[in-house]
Amino acid sequence: MSIPNKNELLNKIDSKRSERNVKVKLKRKEFVLDSNVEAKLISSSLDNSVLNTFCIEGILGKLNIKSNLFSKTGNDYIEFEDKKIILHTSKEKSRFNAPNKKSGIVENPKSICTEIQNGISGVSFGFHKKLSFKGIGLKAILTESSVKSNSNQILELKLGQNHPILYHPPEGIKIFLLKPTLLCIFGINKQQVGQAVSDIQRFKKPEVYTGKGIHRTDQLSRLKERKKK
Repeated sequence: MSIPNKNELLNKIDSKRSERNVKVKLKRKEFVLDSNVEAKLISSSLDNSVLNTFCIEGILGKLNIKSNLFSKTGNDYIEFEDKKIILHTSKEKSRFNAPNKKSGIVENPKSICTEIQNGISGVSFGFHKKLSFKGIGLKAILTESSVKSNSNQILELKLGQNHPILYHPPEGIKIFLLKPTLLCIFGINKQQVGQAVSDIQRFKKPEVYTGKGIHRTDQLSRLKERKKK
């Protein structure tokens, strides 16, 4: 039995790699839009590359999703046909980065599919999160501002400090004061609602021993036991 040379082994490995790169299996996933949701594509150019904006409009508002995957430039792309969205993606592990927060451009086909599904739910039903205040003296006061800005709401937080903290919600976020110690954050953009909740919660994070602070009602917070002397 002859032992292959080093060069022969390297050639076999390269040929297998090339075959593996050529034979790319594609997966197809599609979902249909609701009757009360309208969607359209808007093409534009950015840095000599085709960039499409997917616009979703419903009862509650309108959302835009930017991506270059709506053009058939590779194995991963998305088609839009008359109330139907079709996702074509390879079975290989995706090496795309996460969605860019500054530009808002989504490059991962799986991420953009989730963004579209969240957008459809957002313009149809919306997203909401509740915050509860636990502790003596912790409460919130919601007032309307006469100054024209992104949002005419002003949330005044009394968190046991010498002065109250004022929070101006961003555009697209609506705050409802259910109780002086219970808030409801509402919006059509799921990521924006989560960011607003984290911004408010950052003013007074729950203490691990006493539990005093701003809590999310959908999360279970457990207290730590103090060390016994």
